[in-house]
Amino acid sequence: MHTDTGYWRVLYSVLAALLLLVVDAQSTTQASRQVQVAVLQSGPGRISQALQDTIEKELNVLLEDKTSVTWRYDPEFNVQWEPTRLRSSLKAALDDPSIDVVFSLSMPIAQMAMQWPGGLQKPVVSGYFSGQLSFWEEANEIGHTTVPNFTFAAIPNALRDDLELYHKMLGFNTLHLVIDESAIAIDEQGIRSGVVRLADELGFRVELIAAKKTAMETLRLMGPAVQAIYMMPIEGMSEVEYQHLINAYAERGIPTFSYVGLPDVQRGVLAGQNVTLYPQVARRLALSVAQIIDGEPPEKLSVFLHPERYLVVNKTVAKRIGVHIPFDVMLEADVIVDDGEDVGRALSLFQSMAMARCNNQNIKIKRAEVVQACEQRQMVRGAMYPHVKLKADYLQLDRDRVVDTLGLLPHTRLTYGAQLRQMLFDDTVLSAYRAEGQRYCSELWDEEAVGLDVMEGAGQYFLDYLATRSLYRIEQENFKLIRSNLELARLRVRVGTSGPEEVLRWEMEEAQRRSAIYDREVQMRQALALLNQSLGVPQTTYWLPEEIDPDKSLDPTYAGYLPEIVHNVQRLEEFKALSVGMALEGEPTLKAVERQIDGQRILLGQACRERHSPRVYAVFDYDHVLHERHPGKVTPCTRDGEDWAALVSVELPILQGGTLTHRQREAKAALRNLCHQRTRLEQIVETRVISCVYSLASSYPKMHLSRAAADYARKNLEIVRSNYAAGSANIIDLLDAQSQALIQEENAVLAVTQYHKDLLTYQRSVAQFHHSNESSGSYRPSACSENNQCGGYRS
Repeated sequence: MHTDTGYWRVLYSVLAALLLLVVDAQSTTQASRQVQVAVLQSGPGRISQALQDTIEKELNVLLEDKTSVTWRYDPEFNVQWEPTRLRSSLKAALDDPSIDVVFSLSMPIAQMAMQWPGGLQKPVVSGYFSGQLSFWEEANEIGHTTVPNFTFAAIPNALRDDLELYHKMLGFNTLHLVIDESAIAIDEQGIRSGVVRLADELGFRVELIAAKKTAMETLRLMGPAVQAIYMMPIEGMSEVEYQHLINAYAERGIPTFSYVGLPDVQRGVLAGQNVTLYPQVARRLALSVAQIIDGEPPEKLSVFLHPERYLVVNKTVAKRIGVHIPFDVMLEADVIVDDGEDVGRALSLFQSMAMARCNNQNIKIKRAEVVQACEQRQMVRGAMYPHVKLKADYLQLDRDRVVDTLGLLPHTRLTYGAQLRQMLFDDTVLSAYRAEGQRYCSELWDEEAVGLDVMEGAGQYFLDYLATRSLYRIEQENFKLIRSNLELARLRVRVGTSGPEEVLRWEMEEAQRRSAIYDREVQMRQALALLNQSLGVPQTTYWLPEEIDPDKSLDPTYAGYLPEIVHNVQRLEEFKALSVGMALEGEPTLKAVERQIDGQRILLGQACRERHSPRVYAVFDYDHVLHERHPGKVTPCTRDGEDWAALVSVELPILQGGTLTHRQREAKAALRNLCHQRTRLEQIVETRVISCVYSLASSYPKMHLSRAAADYARKNLEIVRSNYAAGSANIIDLLDAQSQALIQEENAVLAVTQYHKDLLTYQRSVAQFHHSNESSGSYRPSACSENNQCGGYRS
């Protein structure tokens, strides 16, 4: 029995060990999963390589170190811009047993993969395509490919949309399309046929220009009469040469439109539409590879890309080359580049406040004043340290006087030496040093006050700019609606349900709203100028302000109280009292005055002690005689040539013509003045806080009511407009509904802005700014102690 138990115990132990080994082996296998991806390239190119690098980084983030991916750049996978190597490169990747996924940014390779004899035995992921120059039509109705084991990314109709909009802008008869010569060489027939077919459909001619490696070689391919240029990505041209090419087009007065979009417009191209092309393409392709690695069939992946696309126009280039862009096209431009300004630099409210805190000129001026106070304090402290000076004396006496002394005094003497002076006790110096320390701390608190004011001002300017942009967009939407209503009116005239007077009325409204759009644009530019000044950045900087959710307060600490405060008088009074206490405790201006009062008290105490406080100094003099001249001859010094003297000086002022008494009275008057200033500041702070609380109690419900009114006005407009289209409402009803909708939309924007401005003002009044909606941490002025040294200040 005992033997059987031992046998089974040993057997269980062996089985458990084997199970642990299997589990450990499986976990090790899963943790060290290896995937090899063959990268097929048409040839070397700066754009495709940069995109490839971004894709690899995105994939690493998606896989989260669960899978190790090796990107294979074997020589046989690179076509080197040789069309004859397309098939062999793809075959090499498909036949390599170590390759798990084939990846390529090359359109010809992707086209060959779609028609591979016998089908693809491995997953193949291809790059992005603009639409008309590729095969995106091969996708089925749900956006997947029809080829097994194959997927790609495509932007439907991107090229068509660009060329159609470009033709609408300029109305050219012939378009020169600039494309990389290597891309033409590798697929000239497919590209040429696709471009010609598209141009025929849009009603103009197109000529392909094979871009060379330099701007000069590319420019030589163009004739003297070029109406318009459309620029595709150019792989074989360096960044410097590409910039030279863009500059050369502008110098020759040739309008340009870029497929790349925003980055090229920033470099000097006239216009473009793509804004987030490459980042979105990289994320999509990396996601496709990650899904395939996780076992998803390639043909089940979505192929369509919808990057952010809106018109971007460089107005400086347009003015420079003399191009006038139609107004209706400019209405579609959400971002306009002017005078080289940056496009679309994102900016949030809290970023603007932080930026102003660092760059605003008022801050810099105050920092300089703080440094001055710091150095003044150090200068006063210098009187407490030893003072050493070197000296040289030349003495010459009258000859008769020398004779009268019987030769005891020389006719001339040349000496040099040094003097050491050390303060042992001086109440005036010590008190001045302590008072300067309080003044320095007062300047620090003043700097914090200026910082709070600057942050509030930047926030206010940011909200003004955000509001003017919103009002500008509302005017644009209203203008588009007017144009739509104008078409409805013309339709009503055609069917006989109204007369031509309605068309004329809508045309009048169209002209008026067009003028209003221009006015809003001017207001937007003015608000941007004030914001840039507050932020301390060049006036050519263009911002895309981050929208603020009206349902979220800037300050989560107070947001929960506001609904209850505005409906409860008792809570409102409690909140007001709490806010006043916070303001009186945290206001840096008050703390600055308190430091000045402390410093003045030190000076007053010194003035009262001055009659009884001696000044004690120690002085040590050393002189060395170089030579002496006596009448008629030069004789060396018979002594050792060294003289020294030590002195301790004690001074006690007894009578100074009433100066001591008047100095004491002046110090008392200055102290009373500062105390009165503190009392006045306390009253101002208290009044400001109370005003801010009442403003919040008013603007908070007004914001919600204005938004509700705008929502009702929009719904009413939809109903009236439907009735107008059906013929059951007249133009007066529709005009009134649309006017009310516009007014209420603008009122809602202004009410939301006013609420956030009131909230900013309140936060300034209590000296607390919260940096984010997620964090409850607040901005508080830094403490200043009596022992705070100037060396710790960062100028």
